[in-house]
Amino acid sequence: MQKIDLSKLVLKGVVKKNYSINANADLIYEYLSDVRILLKHVPNVTKIQLRPNSGRARLYLNFNVLAVSIDAVVDIDPVFNQETRNIQFTNPETPFAPIPSGFVTGTFVADMSVAPKDDGNSRITSQLTLGFDSKQVDMISMFSRSFVQSKGPGLLQEYMERLSLEYVTRLADHFSVWQRERKKAV
Repeated sequence: MQKIDLSKLVLKGVVKKNYSINANADLIYEYLSDVRILLKHVPNVTKIQLRPNSGRARLYLNFNVLAVSIDAVVDIDPVFNQETRNIQFTNPETPFAPIPSGFVTGTFVADMSVAPKDDGNSRITSQLTLGFDSKQVDMISMFSRSFVQSKGPGLLQEYMERLSLEYVTRLADHFSVWQRERKKAV
């Protein structure tokens, strides 16, 4: 697994959040451990390619910055630790496949932990990071480098805040559906 030096990213948005959910921590971890569930609720994803039997995936995203549509590819490598109820996504050392023409590649790192609370509820602690290095910034040629360096971090941070809120809302809405389906299957 590649250790990414996030300090070298020219553009970076980081969102740290804590959420409480009215359910058992093991049940929530089971829900979040299904990589298909985690990925299908990510906003702005246009396509998901899952690697067989590994959880590794490639996400194709499309997002708009200042009315400009940007296509991006993010390869992720998940690590699940059931004992600590921790889930991490990192970028693999090498891309899973060639990067399509016209796409930028993003650095995406996620760390989520589920912990029981005294009242029977659970707390999810998450940190999501999306960033682009200097090569990728140069590929976004519709903006000057000085504009990207001055305004880009704020725009990306705002985007990450919105993305995070929408993502958590989608997961929370789907959790009750998943619980009902799970009970029917038992």
